[in-house]
Parts: sequence; C-alpha cells; structure tokens
Amino acid sequence: MTMTTQPQVTVYGAETCRQCWATERALARAGVAFDRVDVDKDEDVAAWLRTEGWKALPVVTVDGGQSWAGFRPDLIATIR
Repeated sequence: MTMTTQPQVTVYGAETCRQCWATERALARAGVAFDRVDVDKDEDVAAWLRTEGWKALPVVTVDGGQSWAGFRPDLIATIR
C-alpha cells in the first residue's frame, strides 16, 4: 500500500487581511492543512518576505517550490 502525504503549506498573512481570511477558508474547505504565520506579530518574517520581493498578502508557500501572493482559489485547487 502506498501512502501519500499532503505537502506542507504555510500562509503568511495578517489578521486584518481579507484575502488572507479567504485563502485560509478555501484551504480549509479543500481539506488542506496549513500553518499560519501572522506577519504583524513577527517582524523578522515580515522583513524576510519584503526581502524576497513579496508586496501583497497572503503569501502562500507549498513545499516543492510553489508559492504565490493573494487569494488564488485556482492554485489552491492544485494542492494535493
């Protein structure tokens, strides 16, 4: 029997970000587990995101190299 594991997903967002809320709801509805990092509470992470060139929230990273910013239900649907 082959067991598949879900990729590690991280959502970098803020409590006041509506696109962050929508992304987290869509991930939950799709059954995708994710870690949430509040950039308002972690300045080091916020600085790292800016250094990497991200200018909008949420930033979603999926192990394997996929990442995007903003509410992207089309990309959420591709996470397996």
